[in-house]
Amino acid sequence: MKQKIYIAGLIIGMIVSLFACYSAKPDYYKYEGYIQGTTFSVIYEHDKDIAPEIDSLLKTFNQSLNNYDSTSLISRINRNETVKIDSLFERMFVVAEKVWMLSEGRFDITIAPLANAWGFGYETGALPDSAMIDSLLEIVGFEKLQLTNHEIKKQDNRMQIIGNAIAQGLSVDYLAENLKTMGIENFLVEIGGEIYAQGTNHKGTIWNVGIDKPIQDSIALNHESLTQLTLLGKAIATSGNYRKYHMHNGQAMGHALNPKTGYSQKTDILSATVIHETCVYADAWATAFMLMNAEQALSLAETIPELELMLIVGSDHPEKDYEILYSSGFPETKNVMKNE
Repeated sequence: MKQKIYIAGLIIGMIVSLFACYSAKPDYYKYEGYIQGTTFSVIYEHDKDIAPEIDSLLKTFNQSLNNYDSTSLISRINRNETVKIDSLFERMFVVAEKVWMLSEGRFDITIAPLANAWGFGYETGALPDSAMIDSLLEIVGFEKLQLTNHEIKKQDNRMQIIGNAIAQGLSVDYLAENLKTMGIENFLVEIGGEIYAQGTNHKGTIWNVGIDKPIQDSIALNHESLTQLTLLGKAIATSGNYRKYHMHNGQAMGHALNPKTGYSQKTDILSATVIHETCVYADAWATAFMLMNAEQALSLAETIPELELMLIVGSDHPEKDYEILYSSGFPETKNVMKNE
């Protein structure tokens, strides 16, 4: 896919700390390319190259949840065609509904009309005025969707669904689950900075991943690692307004749109990094936390046992641009002190 797009749950703000050489062990393969308008990388230990199988899996996923493919299932649903949803779409829908409920409506896949209007979606729109936003809010709201007999029912046919903040995470899980089914024990899947890691790398050590410093850069060319951690049998995703934003009236307009107001959410959080057993939940929650303040996000994270959260927040200290906050079970990191 050649379109330039942004995937919110994009996790923006993460890089894989990969080692310079993978030839030390010949049965480790690295396959990389472009998918969903972003890059992907799969590193795995196997007795053969399975790039064709990976391509096939990615193609299957795109046929279900790619907003930028007019023939995909999600595009057909947005056009109000009568179609039966597949297992991938249903899984996305169920997770989205759960995060929507627990986040009190902050995470909402029906935000597509607003995302498109602000230029953060799968269609190019002009910056909306207040009247347009009020009009679009009438067709936003997860409560206006219903899943019945494997079909999506809408209260208003103008409603559209966007998977940018959740589908990418699900695509990571989809690849990881299929690699496990193939009997592959040591691998790392990364799509647009969202990661699932299992087993060990070519050096026999647990995979190491890095989290970027919040450097404001709308085209995501500048990366500087802030901290690193090991990842074993877990997924990690980051969302941050310092990457995806537009300048509007001299101010940076972040991609984290509030589904209740239609505007960019103002928050003290610069980025939210979530660790979870699955990347689909990590992706969705990273976006949801960007629509809260730090106190709200950390408080909610502590009520979800399978989730850990790291926040980079703006600092009032004259010598610090930001501070780092962690949920109580967040794993130890390297090159940074907690609450520094």
